[in-house]
Amino acid sequence: MFIVVGADWCPGCKAVRAALTKRNLEHLYVQMPPGEEGWDMVEKLTGRRAVPAVMFKFDGPKATTGFQGEVKGASPNQGKVCLGSLNLILKLHDLDQVPDVRPIINRGGAARQTLESNVKELMEKTSPGFTEKKYTEVIQNKVKKGELEGFLYAMGSNYYLYKIITGISNNDKRNQVCEDLLLYASSQSVISAPYYKLE
Repeated sequence: MFIVVGADWCPGCKAVRAALTKRNLEHLYVQMPPGEEGWDMVEKLTGRRAVPAVMFKFDGPKATTGFQGEVKGASPNQGKVCLGSLNLILKLHDLDQVPDVRPIINRGGAARQTLESNVKELMEKTSPGFTEKKYTEVIQNKVKKGELEGFLYAMGSNYYLYKIITGISNNDKRNQVCEDLLLYASSQSVISAPYYKLE
């Protein structure tokens, strides 16, 4: 079962719910309370202040996993959409590709500063209530844990994906792209990635 934490004013939340309903996938919608109380609840549940947050519940050793913008489950894709599969889905919809931001991160300099600025812009646009102070705390925490490069990779990729999806003017096409990504992440897509067990 999918669990979606969201807000009625959020178009992404509506798109996720519509995709789940269209596919007759069991889901529970959790409406965040208004104001700061709501953002505090979302952050406590997901570790971030952004909606929609999607979780997949399955019968297995862990009852529920999957916040942080991923749908995790017991099936092969484990809720992750790798860059290659993501770009395949985008290509099938005749959309631009998400670039690999690792060379930008590794190269440093002005290109990395631009990427960091883009990440900050994305967080400001998608995380209402996210202040400069909170952003600084997140970055300092990632540096302290040695997770800054991974964070920049994930959020930098998300920045480009956000730009591509929000740039789709046709609502039906935008919803279809989101649905295809959700279906892939939950291993229900006709597109699948090969998995090999090497011994």
